[in-house]
Amino acid sequence: MKNLLSSMKLNLRAVLWSIKKSIAQSKNELRRKDTASFIKYLNSLGMKIEEDVIMYSPETLNIDTNRPTLINVKGGVLCCTKI
Repeated sequence: MKNLLSSMKLNLRAVLWSIKKSIAQSKNELRRKDTASFIKYLNSLGMKIEEDVIMYSPETLNIDTNRPTLINVKGGVLCCTKI
């Protein structure tokens, strides 16, 4: 009986972890849906990015968010993964 309960707990933890991961991934996809929503998200982290910045393919763009106050992007800039 004890083994059954402990295996059920492990299975429940695995399911909860999987659900959390799915929710985080969905939120990330929504934030990166388009340039405007991605810029809004990055600004909420503390970055200073003007609204007329163009982010080509924001769903694949990698921006380091560890120190957001160090990033300041002025208008008229095109950000993309490959040139």
